[in-house]
Amino acid sequence: DKGLTKSFVYPVPAKDMITVNFGTTITKGQIDIFTSEMKKVRSEIIHGSSTKKDINIDGLPSGVYFIRLTNGSENEIMRFIKK
Repeated sequence: DKGLTKSFVYPVPAKDMITVNFGTTITKGQIDIFTSEMKKVRSEIIHGSSTKKDINIDGLPSGVYFIRLTNGSENEIMRFIKK
């Protein structure tokens, strides 16, 4: 652990948009969103330096989802609820 701050996602529960806050600046990474059955429903690439990413989830059905944030060799899993 290189002193990484925990990432988090908000708002929870979410309606049509979520924001993934990385807790640090990421220059290259990927966000994958999975259903509770671990079926991948969305992928977002992070380009350039950023500390957060807004993702439109309007088209997703209500339920529990998991976000995998990949930053180099680091992986973090977060969870959110879509209303």
